[in-house]
Formats: sequence, structure tokens, C-alpha cells
Amino acid sequence: MRGTLALAIGLAASLPVAAQEPESATALVRLETLRVEVASRTAASFPARSRMVVVLNAEQLRDLPVRTVADALQWVATADVQPRSPAQTDLSLRGSTFEQVLVLVDGVRMSDPQTGHFDLDLAVPLDRVERIEVLVGSASALYGADAVGGVVNVVTREGGSRLAVHVERGSFDSWRAAGSVDGAVAGVSAGGSAEWDHSDGHRTGTDYETLQLYGRLSAPVVGGRFSAAAGHGRRDFGANGFYAPFDSYEETRTTTVTTGWSGEIGGGFTLHPRLSLRRHGDDFTLIRANPAVYRNVHLSRQRGGELLARRRPLAGRGVALAVGGELYRDEVESDNRATPAAADALGNRSEDRGAAFTELGWAGARASLSGGLRADWHESFGDAWSPSVSGSLDLTGFLRARASWGQSFRAPTWTERYYQDPASIGDPDLEPERSWTLELGAELALPGSGVLHTTAFRRQSDDLIDWVKPAGSPPTAPSTVQNVESARYDGLELLVEGVRAGGFRLDAGGSLLRLEAGEAEGLVSRYALRPLVERATARVARALLGGRALLSGQILHEGRRGDDAYMLLSARLRIRLPGGELALGGTNLTDEEHLDVTGNPAAGRALWLGYRLEVDRGR
Repeated sequence: MRGTLALAIGLAASLPVAAQEPESATALVRLETLRVEVASRTAASFPARSRMVVVLNAEQLRDLPVRTVADALQWVATADVQPRSPAQTDLSLRGSTFEQVLVLVDGVRMSDPQTGHFDLDLAVPLDRVERIEVLVGSASALYGADAVGGVVNVVTREGGSRLAVHVERGSFDSWRAAGSVDGAVAGVSAGGSAEWDHSDGHRTGTDYETLQLYGRLSAPVVGGRFSAAAGHGRRDFGANGFYAPFDSYEETRTTTVTTGWSGEIGGGFTLHPRLSLRRHGDDFTLIRANPAVYRNVHLSRQRGGELLARRRPLAGRGVALAVGGELYRDEVESDNRATPAAADALGNRSEDRGAAFTELGWAGARASLSGGLRADWHESFGDAWSPSVSGSLDLTGFLRARASWGQSFRAPTWTERYYQDPASIGDPDLEPERSWTLELGAELALPGSGVLHTTAFRRQSDDLIDWVKPAGSPPTAPSTVQNVESARYDGLELLVEGVRAGGFRLDAGGSLLRLEAGEAEGLVSRYALRPLVERATARVARALLGGRALLSGQILHEGRRGDDAYMLLSARLRIRLPGGELALGGTNLTDEEHLDVTGNPAAGRALWLGYRLEVDRGR
């Protein structure tokens, strides 16, 4: 199977394109325009030249057969998206666990301090998303804790004048309705989006109903620009087998508020202060038909602020500098008790954490170099230092080499330390995880169109945190969480973007991962040692009917350590009509049987039909 995957990747990368050789200047421009803000939080866009960043823009999101941000991430070649249902999804990158990926919305941390299971409990309807940026690899020097496998930044749309309404009907008795409105007057822009989704689920106990509301305001203030955003997400869903072999039920509520300002302060510096609040509630029932057996309610809050001063060089060359800091408080209120005597269970807790960071970068006509250092302080775990260095060199006008190295860390979550129920028992004495990552890569502008990215990396992780139980234990035996493993991850990634040939556009990618782990003898891992070891994606699109329709098809191949590999086929057809658009989509069209992250049957073939009415007067 791995040989077949390697062959598929090679064929995708060698699809015929136009034969003419591009001029060096044109190819270099293509390379320069590939990267966006997720890799340039600090000094400048220099890190973007030397890091692997994958971007899904708004048009691509509308071409894909997806309904949520989590669905869209499935088509990032290095991602491991583990859906239990559209209401609850885990995300990993480069063999990481779901706890080792940092999720941001417009650069603001949304990862949940209680558990990474809630990281994608966002309050952003898909129609509000301008693009999704994925920075792959160690990023703690930029973003602090949890950025071990990478960072996902969901960028919301701002500005313009627009009205859109979307209605959809699909398999499993699913319904979806969404709407957005945007307007701008005298430099002040405002917009709002709402989305409701309902389904009976693909198997018993995976029914769900979700509601997402999001609003944003931006205005000129004191020589700069003030912005504010607020969102609320509601998710009610059957959780049969999600965390334990029981027919469970869960309700979550997510509320986010962010305010910030950005403007010039002299000397070539810009200042970026920001305040944010994330509030997440979770009501979990272990046995849906009998709530009296076990039920707990959690409420977590993450609030604080950050300040960044940044100086960028003129015309993208020269020296750039950034300095900043942040201070946050994490809180949890919980009635979680495994027994009445379990006073050390989750309960009510709070912790403070802070950080200071700096980055210095330089870029010339053909080369760039940047170095960063971040010092994090955590009330319970002390100090952590995260250095990084990266660089790039344009070997020719259409070939760039890059390299990066960085250290990262992750502190255990509230759930890992203190949670207790009949299926899971935390450990308050856990140590933080520590990792380092070395990455080498290259970008090649292909003749005619498209870019080929190649990356090889090694990540060494120590004191990995995992939920484990003795081998041979019955399914209902509880798992305990421990620092049980160290592991080395070696990976190879290929990505082809924007190849055009014969009226088709191709985007394809693949990854291979080798894991060497010192797993504790006699223990069975629930999460940390079950990564995807082979993955390939391909997306092909073609315009039809004189450009009034677009047909796109997607193939996904995945193989997880210890499980059988499988392949999924999806497609979407968009037809532009006067004043609107008709869309027909389908996933798992071959009805491939495979298991989801819980070990239960994943969704089979699903189809849906939708209509979108939109009036867009531009920005």
C-alpha cells in the first residue's frame, strides 16, 4: 500500500503542464506571493519564505464538498482530521495529537484550556471565512504552548457590501441554513453571519444540531484602525462511543469576544494591542438514556491580552524587528467528581500564564534569515524557553531552498490533570511535553503554472502525554493519563498547487510518516501513538458550460498506524444561475467502509443539494 501511495504522489507531481520555460522574474513572483499572515505574526513575512504554509481561500472553500471549517481542513495534505460527527472533530498535524495543534481565529488563540477535543468548537460560520491558513511544524517561538504540530488560523471576511442566503438539504435527514450581511459607510465596516445545521447522524447516537452566530466591526480610530468581533456557537449532539464505549450525549456552548487596534506609532513601528475572551461550557452525559448514572458540567474561561510592536523593512528587504508580550488567565468550574470523596477531581481552578517574545529578521534579494526567542511562564509549570531559527535561499529565479529549527512545548490540560469518570482518570502530577523539530524543504515554480513544495522533517518529543490502559483490558476498563512515551517522527511531504493543463486545475499532496516510539510495555495507547502514517489528497476542477458551472472532484487516501488504509472519493458541482448558485455535493461516493477515530463505522455515502442567493457589491 505504501508503494501505491508513493506512486500516486509521483504521478500527481508529474502531470503534464505547458512546455514553455517561464522567465525567472515571473516564477519568482509566484513564489513570493504564496504565503500569508499565519507565518508572520512577529517580525515580517520572512518566516513565510522558510516555513511550510498551506492556504485554502474562499473560492477553494466553495469548490470543496465541505460544510464546516473542520471539513475543509481534511483537504490539507499534512492534516489528520478525526471527525466523530460534524459537531465534534479532533485535528492533528504531522503525527501530533489533537492537543498539540494551536487553533486561532484572526490570530487570537481559540484552543481550549480544558481539552483539545473542544479546539474546533468555533463560533465562525463557514460563509464568514475568508481563508484558512495552516502553518505546519513547530511554532512555539511564535505562538507559545500547544504549537507542536502546527498552527491553524481561521481568517474571517471583513469589508465590502454583500448579502447572501444559503439553504441545503442532504443525506441522514440533514438540513442547513445560513446567511451573511456586510456593509461599509465612511470607513466603518460591519458584518454578521448565522448558520444552523441539523442531522439525524450517520449511525445511532451521532445526531446533532448546531447554531453559529458571528459579528464583526471595524472603524478608523486615533490614526489607526479599531476592530471588534463576537461569536457564539451552540452544539447539541449524540456522542455514542466518542470518548468511551457508551451511548453518551453532549451539549457545548462557545462564546468569544475580541477587541484590538492597529496603527503606526512612528519610527517605522506599528503597534497592535488586543484583548480577548473565550468562554466554553460543556454538559456531558455518560449514558444518554440514564443521565443519573454519570453526568458532569464544565465551564472554562480564557481571558487576557497581548501587545505587539513590529517594524517591517521597506520594499520587503532589510532588517525587521518585533517585540511583544501577553498575559492570560485560564479558569475552569466543574462539578466533575468520580466519587463524592474525589476532592482532587476537576472542580474549580484558575491559573495565570504569560510570555515575552522577540524576533529579528533580515531579507535580501535572494535570501532571508530570521531568529526568534520566546519565554513562557506558567503558574503551575514554571518557565519554558522556545527558540527558533529559519532561513531561505533562492537558488534560481524559480527554485527556493529553506530550512528551519525550533523547540516547542505543551503543558497538560485541565482534563489530563484532574478529570475523573468511569472511563478516564487524570493525573495531577503530569509533566509538560517537550519537542524539537528540524525541517528542510524546497519550492519549485513549475513550467507554465503551479508550484511544487517538498519538505522533510524530524521531530523528537519527550514526556508525551497519553491516555493508556493495560493490554487485554475489557472495553469498559478506565484509561489513565501518564507521561509514558518518547517518540521520534520522520516525515516526507509533497504538495503541488495550481497546476493547469487542458482546462483542468490540479492541487495534490501527500505525506509519509515513520514513528519510532518507546511505548511503555504492556500499555495500549488511546491517542499519541496512532498517527496517520500515509496520506494523499488530490483535487481536480474544471469549468463547464462556458464558465457558468464548475465541477470539482477530490480523492483522499489515509492509512493509520495499526489500521487498514482506505480511500474516499468526493465531488461538488456548482452551477451559476441568475442571482444565485445551485450546488450538488457528495462525500464518500463509493461508500467505502472504514472506521472513525472512535473505532466505530464512519459515515458512508452522503449527498446534498443546496441553493445560494448572493448580492455582492465588492469591497
